[in-house]
Amino acid sequence: PLHPLHPLHPLHPLHPLHRPPPLPLPPLPDWRLPMARFETLYTDQRRVDAPLEVAVNHFADLDVIVAQYGDLESTERLGGGKIRLVQTERRDKGLVFQGRYTGEWRKEGSDRVVWQTHGDENMWNRGEARFTAVGEATEVHFTQTLVVDMPIPAILAKLARRIVERELNVGMQAYFKRMCDSVPR
Repeated sequence: PLHPLHPLHPLHPLHPLHRPPPLPLPPLPDWRLPMARFETLYTDQRRVDAPLEVAVNHFADLDVIVAQYGDLESTERLGGGKIRLVQTERRDKGLVFQGRYTGEWRKEGSDRVVWQTHGDENMWNRGEARFTAVGEATEVHFTQTLVVDMPIPAILAKLARRIVERELNVGMQAYFKRMCDSVPR
C-alpha cells in the first residue's frame, strides 16, 4: 500500500480525486469574424502609343478588363457594363484571400473611364482613368481606391497591414501595366 503522504494515495490532497474541476474556458473566437479591413489608394500614369479614342475604348471594354485582370476563378456578365469577378484564392505568409466583387465600368465624356463596385461582397473599388492626347500618343492617368475585408483576427491586422497593402498595390500596378501594354496601336 502507498503511504498517505504519497501523491498517488487517494487521501493525498494532490491526488486526482481531490483536484478541483478545471475552470471553464471562454469559447474559442470565431476567426472569421470580425473581418479586418484594408484600404489603399493607387495612382499612376503611363503613355500609350495609340490615339485617345482607341485608349478610352480599350479601358472601357469589359472583355479587355477581364482578359487583363489577372488571376480570376470566374466571371459573370450582368449587363449594363457590370461584371461579377471572383479571384483565384491567394495564400501568402499564412494569409488566405479570395476577392469577390461586382463592378461597373463606363465612359464619361470622351476622355474618362470610371468604375465602381456594386453590392456587398468582400472587395470594393472605385477609380478612374483620365486620358490626354499627346500628339499621336495618349497619356493615361490612373487612380483607384481598393478596399478588402479579410478573414483574419483583428489583433493580426496590424501585423498583416503592410503585407496586404503591398500586395494590393502590386496587383493594381500590374493590372494597369497590362491594360496599357495591350492597347492596340
